[in-house]
Amino acid sequence: MKKNVHLAMVPVFGVALLLGSSLAASPGHGYVSFSPAAFAPAYGGFTDYGASEASLSHLSTDPMVYLAPLNLPQGATVTKLTLYYNDGLEPGDATLNLWRNTPGTGHVTMANVSTSGYAGYTYFWSDEIIDYAVIDNSQYTYSLWWDVPGNVGADTIELLGVFIEYSYSTSLPAVLRNFSSGLRGR
Repeated sequence: MKKNVHLAMVPVFGVALLLGSSLAASPGHGYVSFSPAAFAPAYGGFTDYGASEASLSHLSTDPMVYLAPLNLPQGATVTKLTLYYNDGLEPGDATLNLWRNTPGTGHVTMANVSTSGYAGYTYFWSDEIIDYAVIDNSQYTYSLWWDVPGNVGADTIELLGVFIEYSYSTSLPAVLRNFSSGLRGR
């Protein structure tokens, strides 16, 4: 018995979204990662920092906030925020916040982790208690804020990487690249 499958191919900026129940991904987990180079200065002094794919080092005695935008699928549920860092500053600590932003109004904190530790060691810290965990791209934007205190000396706090885990319970559309040669309506 043949199954009748209805598909719709929608080209979007050179990528085709193939929408149809037989090609949709099953519910599951997803991950997104951020290298230190994804963060840009947002507030504070903009001159004394060093960023590369390996680390983001705050080199100033002034407080500083670095920003990275976050894009997750509509309806996804954030389940975990993990920060990898080096922290040689005692007692001051830096904080990574995951924010849900309401345009023109402000933000709420979904999750956060703070640094602690001793120089020369790499640490990681995770937050699995996520407020406002369901992503709603129709009303909000999302971002990561790396807030570094002002009493920092050279290379005492370094962001090494950020990882976000999420789940989704609805099927996501299949995304095809280089679709022009193989798919044609029949």
